[in-house]
Amino acid sequence: MIKKLFKCFVYTFILLFLVSCQNQLDMKEVYTAMGGKKDGITFTITYKNVGDLENPNPTSFTISQDVTLQEVQKNGFAFGGWYTDPSCDISTRITGWKAYEKTNNVVLYAKFVQEKYNITYYNVNGLSNPNPRTYNVKNDVTLLPVEKPGYLFLGWYTDSSCSPQSKIEGWAAYEKQQDMYLYANFKQVGIYMDHRVIIFKGTTDSPVTLIPTVVGYDNSNPVWTSLDTDVAIVQDGVVSPVNYGITTVKYETDGGAAYVFIIVMQDYANTTYDSGTVPVENGYYTNSANVVSYSFKNGRLDFRGRLTNSSNWCQTTCGNGGWTWNVNGTSVNFQDGNNTVSVGDIDLTVIPVLAYDSATNTSFVVIYQMLTNTSNTKITGAKMASHSDTMLASNDRANIMPKAYGARMYDPNTKLAFDMYCCDGDDCTPVDTLWYGYYYQRTNHLWDGTIYKEHVTNTDTGMCYGWMNIDIEPGETVLRSIRMTLVEYDPNNP
Repeated sequence: MIKKLFKCFVYTFILLFLVSCQNQLDMKEVYTAMGGKKDGITFTITYKNVGDLENPNPTSFTISQDVTLQEVQKNGFAFGGWYTDPSCDISTRITGWKAYEKTNNVVLYAKFVQEKYNITYYNVNGLSNPNPRTYNVKNDVTLLPVEKPGYLFLGWYTDSSCSPQSKIEGWAAYEKQQDMYLYANFKQVGIYMDHRVIIFKGTTDSPVTLIPTVVGYDNSNPVWTSLDTDVAIVQDGVVSPVNYGITTVKYETDGGAAYVFIIVMQDYANTTYDSGTVPVENGYYTNSANVVSYSFKNGRLDFRGRLTNSSNWCQTTCGNGGWTWNVNGTSVNFQDGNNTVSVGDIDLTVIPVLAYDSATNTSFVVIYQMLTNTSNTKITGAKMASHSDTMLASNDRANIMPKAYGARMYDPNTKLAFDMYCCDGDDCTPVDTLWYGYYYQRTNHLWDGTIYKEHVTNTDTGMCYGWMNIDIEPGETVLRSIRMTLVEYDPNNP
């Protein structure tokens, strides 16, 4: 018994010593050391998944033979290797074995993969694409960039959103075994700012730092400029308010420029401004005066008001549907939480701001409407309009009269009046078009280019206003604004 244990110990020691050697193992010595007794025995090799295909590999082997496995050819397919498991998992792949390594019958599974697959490219219509339409799984694939005038190629992606994790530069042989769908991602050459508009509530507001992203231009010597230093100054991208007014900050580098609109709230007749951070209900916001409110949801901007002696909010649009915008003949809807929408090469940004005039004890909503040229060429003759199906409280047939400042919708019974300052007044850019009348006809008058002066009564009304013939330089933002308010109607002073 002791002799057998000693013998087993010796065998184990020899095996461990051989395994620890850095040199290649002599499998015969290991086999002999372990007491091998299968010399001369023939073992079988069974091949699966090959059917009637011509197989150049041996069907048997002896323990003293090296075995190197060969590929099997199958029309239309690439040989993916031999495996010891039917799942053909990569961890079971085998290319052969050394003498004395296998001491039993062997079962091997062939893997075949379709040899050629298609590659479909998106976002490259009309462009010269140097990449192949198909690929062979046996070959490496390296994807090449596509040139698009005025744009920088950012890469190829495997999902339509071009998320960073889906970026792909190519693949190795056998890595991909499927049709591939690739999306080219381009970014227009230009300068992109992290702000389109900065609104300072006064001259004591804290400075704001602008961060540019430059695409396709030499950015080694950038220049910051405030076009009106009496309103705001800029140094190394830090903008500080100086006086009440409106200006533009320009960021310029070799070959391109970007503009940011700066609004320092103007002190019109003791007017103070508030971004409207007090929630009312149903997505409406007000300020401390709590007599006007707005909502910006479902793609539209809505305005409501109430008299100081009333707790009831008065709607000014049918069903609180709000105002919607049209740019160059295209109706637009804003996404909730986003004040900017793109229409071709123009971005429309709408920002409502609450205003309070302490001299007249009147609250307003100022609607700033900005058009930004996102292209590299000047835009001429742009036009922008807004319209709504209007009503006053529960009266869908409220009267509308012309006023020097714009228009007034009023109801003698409830003594309510909605005023729109769009022709004259503080925070007002005189419109080119103002129309009101039967609500269903309002979109037919967006581009009339006239100021309506009729007195409309007993009509289910709608309103529209707009500007035309707007020229915008590349990267420039132009501003248009109006005021809305709700006041008590005085029949003796209509």
